[in-house]
Amino acid sequence: MRTKSQPVKEIDARLIAFLRDLGKTLKTQKDPAGVGLSAIQVGRPLRAFAIFLPEQGTKDEGRRTKAKSILQFYVNPEITDHPKDMTLGEDLVNQDNPSDPYPLTFSPRPFLEGCLSIPNIYGPVLRWPWVKTKTMVVRENDLLDISRYGRSDLQLVDISLNGLESRVFQHELDHLNGILFTDHVLTQGNRLYQDLGNGPEEINL
Repeated sequence: MRTKSQPVKEIDARLIAFLRDLGKTLKTQKDPAGVGLSAIQVGRPLRAFAIFLPEQGTKDEGRRTKAKSILQFYVNPEITDHPKDMTLGEDLVNQDNPSDPYPLTFSPRPFLEGCLSIPNIYGPVLRWPWVKTKTMVVRENDLLDISRYGRSDLQLVDISLNGLESRVFQHELDHLNGILFTDHVLTQGNRLYQDLGNGPEEINL
């Protein structure tokens, strides 16, 4: 987990098969479920990760319309721009429904990050509310087309991410650089919590 991952040099059949397996692992992970998984977390030091989040729905009479979850892969990602200030993700916490990924009402409480590699441990992390990145982005359904028609070039694009997607992106990018979210929690002077099913309880370090 402390290994710095190496850039992907070619999109080939082996990489496509690996991304399929990575996405399947993320989508089927339960108890806890995950929203992101990097290659290094399953033992491959490649600069690639998957994010599995619902598309942001539209507001309809004060409620967010339901949207299906989308699995996307990011290959050779790098952050090219970000704001000066960081937040603890208070805008991502729904006062009434903490599991809502795109809340309409906000809480003063910070967003608690977790990690599939450190199950049941959570903590607040200062991160940028949005980032611009240069990366190759592949949706799950695109993997079939790539394997069918072949594609050896790495087509990097510039995209902007905000909200929860930005936070998950930064979390997974940290993995590629050998950094865990707990490192940020502790260096930023915040607290770690453990949740064994009865709600988060502070860990005494």
